[in-house]
Amino acid sequence: MYLGTHCPFEQFVINSISKYFTLITKLGWFDSDEFRDIVNDFSKFIESTPVCRLSGLQVLAFFVADMNLPSLILKNLSKNRKTVVNFRDSQLHQIFKLSLSTLLNLIQGKNMLNIGNDQKLAEITLDLIKACLSFDFIGTNVDESTEDVGSVQIPVSWRPTISDPLTLQTIFHTFELLNPPKSAKVLECVSVIVATRRTLFSEEERAKFIKSIMQELIKILHLPQAFNDQSNYHVEI
Repeated sequence: MYLGTHCPFEQFVINSISKYFTLITKLGWFDSDEFRDIVNDFSKFIESTPVCRLSGLQVLAFFVADMNLPSLILKNLSKNRKTVVNFRDSQLHQIFKLSLSTLLNLIQGKNMLNIGNDQKLAEITLDLIKACLSFDFIGTNVDESTEDVGSVQIPVSWRPTISDPLTLQTIFHTFELLNPPKSAKVLECVSVIVATRRTLFSEEERAKFIKSIMQELIKILHLPQAFNDQSNYHVEI
């Protein structure tokens, strides 16, 4: 792929590549299996050099976010939604798990406070995690101008991943290792996770889930760097 042989790129190039990649993928989604092999394609970048890994994660984060957006070129709304739904059902959960494993690999055995490249990689990975969690799962984008933004309609098939203690631990532990304002990305992800629909869990499972979140938040409150920077308490949701 062009991406793997020409990185790194300026941010405006990443944005353009992402938009064209999304458009081409949507157009060819049902024409060939190659267009639906997103996880395998991007796994190659994530396992590559740090520079290519960063570019790959950036494009993937933009791609997940852009898959939700309508296109002026794709005028067949029904086909467009069918593509998005198929992507949601076949690829999105895998991408979410890929982003979690990438973040876990970054933080395991490392102190990222003084490693600029790893800090950036963690920030972009958190962007990807948030894009996955914020996906328009049911095809009804919430009006962000209203106060009631509703709950996140995460599919039942995601429950084992969302309820896995390692998921929350990985995301929250990243807060300890990131410098502000990058650390605010962790809180953005948490703000989406806590909005998970109640019906995803049984009452017992939900109580355990909320308890885990509260325990991790209390740990953050005791960190000396927790709210020394205003970016950590002005979180974009």
